[in-house]
Amino acid sequence: LLPHPLEKRICYVEDIEDVREISPYTIELLKSEFRFKSSMLIFKNQPRLTPHEFLDFVKIFDDNLDEDAFISDKSMTYVNSNKMLQPFDQFPDCNHVAPRGNHYIKDYYGIKELQVYPTDYFKENYLWHSDTWGHPTKRMNKITGFYIIHQPLLGGETDFISGETVYENLSELEKLAYKNIELEVSRESLLEAIKDNVSLMDYSGSYFKFNDIYKKASKESLSIVRLINFPDNKNYLNPCLLISPAFVEKVKGWDLQESREWLTLLMNLNILPHRVTIQWKKGDVAVFNNKLFIHSSTPANRYLENELSNKRFLLQTFLPTKD
Repeated sequence: LLPHPLEKRICYVEDIEDVREISPYTIELLKSEFRFKSSMLIFKNQPRLTPHEFLDFVKIFDDNLDEDAFISDKSMTYVNSNKMLQPFDQFPDCNHVAPRGNHYIKDYYGIKELQVYPTDYFKENYLWHSDTWGHPTKRMNKITGFYIIHQPLLGGETDFISGETVYENLSELEKLAYKNIELEVSRESLLEAIKDNVSLMDYSGSYFKFNDIYKKASKESLSIVRLINFPDNKNYLNPCLLISPAFVEKVKGWDLQESREWLTLLMNLNILPHRVTIQWKKGDVAVFNNKLFIHSSTPANRYLENELSNKRFLLQTFLPTKD
């Protein structure tokens, strides 16, 4: 294992030529490393994987996977409504895997004649998030996986911030002050902004703009999320500060302006200093603990505006869990 030079919890795995052919012994070693030390593993130079092969490999890293949630009806919705279905375009026979990036799919494992592209909101903005964080009805997934099929020469990176690293670097006073903070969270404001192509924050995703759109969230869409998580020691070693700032309406018990000012300072003083960049390469397979990281693609225009290298194509999955 080769740790990322700026983040010890991200490791590159060397000398595994094909993730489909890892011995049971090595799998157990990797799972132990993933659970207790490196909450993100990147496997380099992998051969071409089918969506099912990619999904089957990612499944290895959640011992409490919710297999029942993979059962879907003809309308592609879960039999049990609290299970998270991959919300993007899906492969017909592999509903939990979605194509992402900027790529025209003519015929790829059952998906035909589909143009995958980033929405306008993501062309110039960061969107710091954990997948399914703060969803009002769906359980947050534990494992997210990426499989890089084609990568542009410049741009197309993903930035990560470890919530455990953020917590470790808080002062003792901050740890005490943040311990009981609860956030009122809704996805309505962000979805409305994306639909209208309005940026709620500056490009870095850290400065909150004051506008009326935040006041439109319905009570039904709101959920309450703790700022500091204290996960079970069976799965994690450290407390974790996790936040998807674009989904935060306000701090519970605070007014809107006070909440915005504090969140902006939190992002700039405590969170963004721990940002690390992953420069993807073709054949990369990455597995990370979504409950311990926030992440964001870098602004898409960095590669979209390069006519000679504007193609990006990857598969993504996030898995339903019982944890």
